[in-house]
Amino acid sequence: MSSNISFSIYVSTWRENIEALPSVYTDGASVFTSLHVPEENNEEFINEATEMIKSVKKIGYNVIADVSNKTLSNFKVTSLEELANLLPIDILRIDYGFNISEIIEIKNNVKIAINGSTINKNLLEKLNDTPEQLIAIHNFYPRVDTGLDDKQFIDLNNMLLENNFRIYTFIPGDLNLRGPVYEGLPTLESHRNCSPYACFVDMHKNYSINDIIVGDGIISHVEYDMIKYYKENNVIILPVELDENYKYLDGTIFSIREDSPYSLLRLKESREYALMGDKIYDHNCIKRIRGCLTIDNYKYGRYSGEIQITKKDYQADERVNVIGQIKDEYILLLKCIKNGDKIKIINV
Repeated sequence: MSSNISFSIYVSTWRENIEALPSVYTDGASVFTSLHVPEENNEEFINEATEMIKSVKKIGYNVIADVSNKTLSNFKVTSLEELANLLPIDILRIDYGFNISEIIEIKNNVKIAINGSTINKNLLEKLNDTPEQLIAIHNFYPRVDTGLDDKQFIDLNNMLLENNFRIYTFIPGDLNLRGPVYEGLPTLESHRNCSPYACFVDMHKNYSINDIIVGDGIISHVEYDMIKYYKENNVIILPVELDENYKYLDGTIFSIREDSPYSLLRLKESREYALMGDKIYDHNCIKRIRGCLTIDNYKYGRYSGEIQITKKDYQADERVNVIGQIKDEYILLLKCIKNGDKIKIINV
């Protein structure tokens, strides 16, 4: 799987995060930073930014820097090419302060990225005369309710792909959310309050995005390890709070039946797996809410032992035991798991 997980690091907090970067490095990964944060632009900021970028490059990461025309004067350079060589920076994301003719001139000398969330057809048409693949990096949205909606995101990406753009996007973190709002830094509003791992899978599976950046910085090793497992095995880990009687399912891999209906996922090997165990008695036959893990008990006859995952609410059924629940921050994975996919249940 060719998708990359990249991270963000900011001048005000880089010394706190730099030591974590080597342990989550993969070939082709990038680090994103901003060089025009209003409250950070002073002489100390310039020195710290220079040292930070050089330290990140030593680890092996590509560096993506958000810049504006004010960045040039702050760093006492006359061109973006000079800035890119000075620090050094691999990709300059042009945020504001440059007109179309300036961007066209810049792109012939420096690898640049445009803002994928505010793109318009006029700019796309004028940039589309290059044989090299162009780059678009979406915004992230600190304020709640301002992130892109799903259809808007799809429409923007279709326009970018039609014009040969490589697309980068942001997902929220799970450790130290960035201020001043501390509500995560996603591109999609639907990703706010979701786990980085679930957002990564959603971006890859449902939007075919391969370049994914954690906007808030570094993520926990739990989240990183699940992303790494998904990338290496093409198996979606599903974190579930399992009932005490069913913790033996922890670590089990199942296939989703190809004929599963939209409203639930049927685990293909579950009935055969159940035949090796004891009779399944009725237990916890309660209302099934979205994200429940269930198993059919002996009252369902030959269906006894079939495990399902609900994608909508169902009424209680004396023949069906509720044996687990997907944690809220991972519910997004229900949108990602398709018929024929493999999942791995882990108890959390």
